[in-house]
Amino acid sequence: MAKFSVKKPLTVFVVVLAVIVLGVVSYLKMTPDLIPNMDFPYVIIVTADPGASPEAVESDITKPMEQSMATLDQIKEVTSTSKNSVSMVLLEFEDGVNMDTISVDIQQKISVLQGQWDDMVGTPYVLKINPSVLPVMVAAVSREGMDVYDLSDLVTDELTGKLEGISGVASVSVSGAVTREAHVILDQQKMDELSATLEDAVKKQLKKAETKLRDAEKKIEDGQSALNLSLIHI
Repeated sequence: MAKFSVKKPLTVFVVVLAVIVLGVVSYLKMTPDLIPNMDFPYVIIVTADPGASPEAVESDITKPMEQSMATLDQIKEVTSTSKNSVSMVLLEFEDGVNMDTISVDIQQKISVLQGQWDDMVGTPYVLKINPSVLPVMVAAVSREGMDVYDLSDLVTDELTGKLEGISGVASVSVSGAVTREAHVILDQQKMDELSATLEDAVKKQLKKAETKLRDAEKKIEDGQSALNLSLIHI
Protein backbone atom coordinates (compact mmCIF):
# COMPACT_ATOMS: atom_id res chain seq x y z
CA MET A 1 0.00 0.00 0.00
CA ALA A 2 2.88 2.36 0.82
CA LYS A 3 4.55 1.63 -2.54
CA PHE A 4 1.23 2.22 -4.32
CA SER A 5 0.82 5.54 -2.52
CA VAL A 6 4.27 6.62 -3.61
CA LYS A 7 3.79 5.49 -7.19
CA LYS A 8 0.22 6.82 -7.50
CA PRO A 9 0.04 9.91 -5.26
CA LEU A 10 -2.64 11.59 -7.36
CA THR A 11 -4.93 8.58 -7.17
CA VAL A 12 -4.54 8.36 -3.40
CA PHE A 13 -5.16 12.09 -3.06
CA VAL A 14 -8.37 11.83 -5.11
CA VAL A 15 -9.61 8.88 -3.01
CA VAL A 16 -8.87 10.67 0.27
CA LEU A 17 -10.52 13.84 -1.01
CA ALA A 18 -13.61 11.84 -2.07
CA VAL A 19 -13.85 10.24 1.38
CA ILE A 20 -13.61 13.65 3.06
CA VAL A 21 -16.24 15.17 0.77
CA LEU A 22 -18.63 12.25 1.32
CA GLY A 23 -18.07 12.49 5.06
CA VAL A 24 -18.87 16.20 5.11
CA VAL A 25 -22.01 15.71 2.98
CA SER A 26 -23.19 12.87 5.19
CA TYR A 27 -22.61 14.95 8.31
CA LEU A 28 -24.56 17.90 6.93
CA LYS A 29 -27.52 15.68 6.00
CA MET A 30 -27.67 14.00 9.39
CA THR A 31 -30.65 15.03 11.54
CA PRO A 32 -29.71 15.00 15.20
CA ASP A 33 -32.25 13.17 17.36
CA LEU A 34 -31.80 13.53 21.07
CA ILE A 35 -34.72 11.15 21.64
CA PRO A 36 -34.58 8.25 19.17
CA ASN A 37 -37.76 6.67 17.83
CA MET A 38 -38.25 3.62 20.04
CA ASP A 39 -41.15 1.39 20.98
CA PHE A 40 -41.37 0.97 24.74
CA PRO A 41 -43.39 -2.08 25.84
CA TYR A 42 -45.74 -0.02 28.01
CA VAL A 43 -49.32 1.17 27.54
CA ILE A 44 -51.45 3.31 29.85
CA ILE A 45 -55.25 3.14 29.66
CA VAL A 46 -57.08 6.05 31.30
CA THR A 47 -60.86 5.86 31.74
CA ALA A 48 -63.06 8.58 33.23
CA ASP A 49 -66.20 7.79 35.22
CA PRO A 50 -67.50 11.22 36.31
CA GLY A 51 -68.73 11.38 39.89
CA ALA A 52 -67.76 7.79 40.77
CA SER A 53 -65.98 7.00 44.03
CA PRO A 54 -62.61 5.17 44.01
CA GLU A 55 -64.40 2.00 45.14
CA ALA A 56 -66.94 2.23 42.31
CA VAL A 57 -64.20 2.95 39.77
CA GLU A 58 -62.23 -0.05 41.02
CA SER A 59 -65.14 -2.50 40.81
CA ASP A 60 -66.84 -1.20 37.66
CA ILE A 61 -63.89 -0.10 35.50
CA THR A 62 -60.45 -1.07 36.78
CA LYS A 63 -60.98 -4.71 37.73
CA PRO A 64 -62.76 -5.70 34.48
CA MET A 65 -60.08 -3.83 32.53
CA GLU A 66 -57.28 -5.66 34.37
CA GLN A 67 -58.90 -9.06 33.84
CA SER A 68 -59.43 -8.42 30.14
CA MET A 69 -55.94 -7.05 29.45
CA ALA A 70 -54.29 -9.87 31.38
CA THR A 71 -55.20 -12.22 28.51
CA LEU A 72 -53.23 -10.26 25.90
CA ASP A 73 -50.33 -11.97 24.16
CA GLN A 74 -46.88 -11.33 25.65
CA ILE A 75 -48.31 -9.41 28.59
CA LYS A 76 -45.80 -9.23 31.42
CA GLU A 77 -47.52 -7.27 34.18
CA VAL A 78 -50.73 -5.33 34.79
CA THR A 79 -50.90 -2.64 37.47
CA SER A 80 -53.63 -0.12 38.18
CA THR A 81 -54.76 2.90 40.17
CA SER A 82 -58.36 3.84 40.96
CA LYS A 83 -59.18 7.38 42.07
CA ASN A 84 -62.21 9.63 42.17
CA SER A 85 -63.77 9.58 38.69
CA VAL A 86 -60.74 8.05 36.95
CA SER A 87 -59.14 4.65 36.37
CA MET A 88 -55.54 4.17 35.22
CA VAL A 89 -54.23 0.78 34.09
CA LEU A 90 -50.57 0.28 33.18
CA LEU A 91 -49.68 -2.62 30.88
CA GLU A 92 -46.12 -3.93 30.58
CA PHE A 93 -45.25 -6.32 27.75
CA GLU A 94 -42.31 -8.55 26.94
CA ASP A 95 -39.39 -6.94 25.11
CA GLY A 96 -39.64 -7.11 21.32
CA VAL A 97 -43.44 -7.13 21.22
CA ASN A 98 -45.09 -5.56 18.19
CA MET A 99 -46.84 -2.55 19.74
CA ASP A 100 -48.92 -1.83 16.64
CA THR A 101 -50.48 -5.29 16.79
CA ILE A 102 -50.97 -5.04 20.54
CA SER A 103 -52.71 -1.67 20.15
CA VAL A 104 -55.29 -3.25 17.84
CA ASP A 105 -55.90 -6.07 20.34
CA ILE A 106 -56.30 -3.56 23.17
CA GLN A 107 -58.89 -1.55 21.25
CA GLN A 108 -60.88 -4.71 20.52
CA LYS A 109 -60.98 -5.66 24.20
CA ILE A 110 -61.96 -2.11 25.18
CA SER A 111 -64.85 -2.21 22.70
CA VAL A 112 -66.17 -5.34 24.43
CA LEU A 113 -65.88 -3.73 27.87
CA GLN A 114 -67.63 -0.54 26.76
CA GLY A 115 -70.76 -2.52 25.97
CA GLN A 116 -70.96 -3.43 29.68
CA TRP A 117 -70.50 0.08 31.09
CA ASP A 118 -72.96 2.87 31.84
CA ASP A 119 -73.36 5.67 29.32
CA MET A 120 -71.72 8.07 31.78
CA VAL A 121 -68.35 6.28 31.47
CA GLY A 122 -66.05 8.04 29.03
CA THR A 123 -64.17 6.47 26.14
CA PRO A 124 -60.86 5.03 27.44
CA TYR A 125 -57.76 6.94 26.39
CA VAL A 126 -54.97 4.57 25.29
CA LEU A 127 -51.46 6.00 25.53
CA LYS A 128 -48.45 4.15 24.13
CA ILE A 129 -45.34 5.10 26.05
CA ASN A 130 -42.45 6.34 23.93
CA PRO A 131 -39.86 9.09 24.44
CA SER A 132 -41.79 11.61 22.36
CA VAL A 133 -44.80 11.53 24.71
CA LEU A 134 -43.08 11.06 28.05
CA PRO A 135 -43.79 14.62 29.28
CA VAL A 136 -47.50 13.86 29.80
CA MET A 137 -49.67 14.71 32.79
CA VAL A 138 -53.03 13.05 33.38
CA ALA A 139 -55.44 14.71 35.81
CA ALA A 140 -58.99 14.13 37.00
CA VAL A 141 -61.13 17.22 37.57
CA SER A 142 -63.81 17.54 40.25
CA ARG A 143 -65.55 20.48 41.92
CA GLU A 144 -67.84 20.45 44.92
CA GLY A 145 -71.43 21.38 44.18
CA MET A 146 -71.10 20.93 40.43
CA ASP A 147 -72.78 18.10 38.54
CA VAL A 148 -71.08 16.16 35.74
CA TYR A 149 -72.71 18.29 33.02
CA ASP A 150 -71.56 21.61 34.42
CA LEU A 151 -68.16 20.12 35.18
CA SER A 152 -67.84 18.89 31.59
CA ASP A 153 -68.71 22.37 30.30
CA LEU A 154 -66.14 23.91 32.64
CA VAL A 155 -63.39 21.57 31.42
CA THR A 156 -64.12 21.79 27.69
CA ASP A 157 -65.03 25.48 27.51
CA GLU A 158 -62.63 27.05 30.01
CA LEU A 159 -59.99 24.77 31.50
CA THR A 160 -58.80 23.22 28.22
CA GLY A 161 -58.11 26.61 26.63
CA LYS A 162 -56.23 27.86 29.68
CA LEU A 163 -54.02 24.76 29.77
CA GLU A 164 -53.28 25.01 26.04
CA GLY A 165 -52.18 28.61 26.60
CA ILE A 166 -49.43 27.56 29.00
CA SER A 167 -45.95 27.77 27.51
CA GLY A 168 -44.57 24.32 26.68
CA VAL A 169 -47.96 22.60 26.43
CA ALA A 170 -48.32 21.04 22.96
CA SER A 171 -51.88 19.78 23.24
CA VAL A 172 -54.64 19.01 25.72
CA SER A 173 -57.18 16.22 25.24
CA VAL A 174 -60.33 15.64 27.28
CA SER A 175 -61.77 12.21 28.03
CA GLY A 176 -65.01 11.43 29.83
CA ALA A 177 -66.83 14.71 29.21
CA VAL A 178 -70.59 14.33 28.88
CA THR A 179 -73.11 16.41 26.95
CA ARG A 180 -76.67 17.27 27.86
CA GLU A 181 -79.39 15.32 26.08
CA ALA A 182 -83.16 15.67 26.17
CA HIS A 183 -85.24 12.54 25.64
CA VAL A 184 -88.90 13.11 24.81
CA ILE A 185 -91.22 10.13 25.33
CA LEU A 186 -94.68 10.55 23.82
CA ASP A 187 -97.82 8.90 25.16
CA GLN A 188 -99.14 6.87 22.25
CA GLN A 189 -102.69 6.75 23.61
CA LYS A 190 -102.84 10.51 23.99
CA MET A 191 -101.31 10.91 20.56
CA ASP A 192 -104.02 8.68 19.09
CA GLU A 193 -106.73 10.63 20.93
CA LEU A 194 -105.26 13.93 19.74
CA SER A 195 -105.00 12.60 16.21
CA ALA A 196 -108.66 11.52 16.28
CA THR A 197 -109.70 14.90 17.68
CA LEU A 198 -107.76 16.73 14.99
CA GLU A 199 -109.19 14.46 12.32
CA ASP A 200 -112.76 15.12 13.51
CA ALA A 201 -112.11 18.86 13.60
CA VAL A 202 -110.67 18.80 10.09
CA LYS A 203 -113.63 16.78 8.79
CA LYS A 204 -116.09 19.23 10.37
CA GLN A 205 -114.30 22.19 8.83
CA LEU A 206 -114.24 20.47 5.45
CA LYS A 207 -117.95 19.68 5.73
CA LYS A 208 -118.73 23.33 6.56
CA ALA A 209 -116.59 24.45 3.63
CA GLU A 210 -118.39 22.02 1.32
CA THR A 211 -121.79 23.30 2.53
CA LYS A 212 -120.77 26.91 1.94
CA LEU A 213 -119.43 25.98 -1.47
CA ARG A 214 -122.71 24.28 -2.45
CA ASP A 215 -124.69 27.28 -1.19
CA ALA A 216 -122.48 29.60 -3.21
CA GLU A 217 -122.89 27.45 -6.32
CA LYS A 218 -126.69 27.45 -5.85
CA LYS A 219 -126.72 31.24 -5.49
CA ILE A 220 -124.65 31.54 -8.66
CA GLU A 221 -127.02 29.22 -10.52
CA ASP A 222 -130.08 31.13 -9.23
CA GLY A 223 -128.48 34.42 -10.23
CA GLN A 224 -127.66 33.04 -13.68
CA SER A 225 -131.26 31.84 -14.12
CA ALA A 226 -132.64 35.23 -13.06
CA LEU A 227 -130.30 36.94 -15.49
CA ASN A 228 -131.45 34.71 -18.35
CA LEU A 229 -135.12 35.46 -17.61
CA SER A 230 -134.39 39.17 -17.63
CA LEU A 231 -132.71 38.90 -20.99
CA ILE A 232 -135.69 36.97 -22.43
CA HIS A 233 -138.15 39.65 -21.32
CA ILE A 234 -136.00 42.31 -22.89
